[in-house]
Amino acid sequence: MANCEASTLREQVQERQVTTRTEKFIKHKDDNHFIINMYAIHNATLLRKSLPRYLTAPKALHQNRQIHHTKVAAGLRVNQTAKRA
Repeated sequence: MANCEASTLREQVQERQVTTRTEKFIKHKDDNHFIINMYAIHNATLLRKSLPRYLTAPKALHQNRQIHHTKVAAGLRVNQTAKRA
């Protein structure tokens, strides 16, 4: 969103020792927008409690779940019939 790029250099650390090698890292231009991977954090439940519900509410993958299940079930019936034959 803010067009951040890997523009800053820092020295690499290996086994707690600073090396002569450098690596690029991202210097963020916008400190107001974040992406939080809620499923990779050990305290995701605490995060969900502190964030507003509209940010953590589940979103449906399909508009009509029943229609989607009916289509998938029909396809599976065709495949199973072909396997049995």
